[in-house]
Amino acid sequence: MAFAYVTTFTGAAVVAMLVGAFMAPIVITQDTWLQETLPEGTRGRGFAIRELLNNAAGAAGAVVAAAAVAVFGASGFGHPYRAALVALG
Repeated sequence: MAFAYVTTFTGAAVVAMLVGAFMAPIVITQDTWLQETLPEGTRGRGFAIRELLNNAAGAAGAVVAAAAVAVFGASGFGHPYRAALVALG
């Protein structure tokens, strides 16, 4: 949601760095957990499925964002992109 209120590149860079700093421990923990939990012969499949799900979620988020911008734009919102970012956040 913070990206919806950022108006400069510097502000967006700061927000992106903060998000990365808070997400890194979660991603590292997830990778460690998968490596310890999955049997040695299926680790490749497990990580491939995780990547597939992550990419599918990202693609679905992009589609939802595009639809939200279209709906907000047709509804007469002054800033449909900002409204879509807030709604998705």
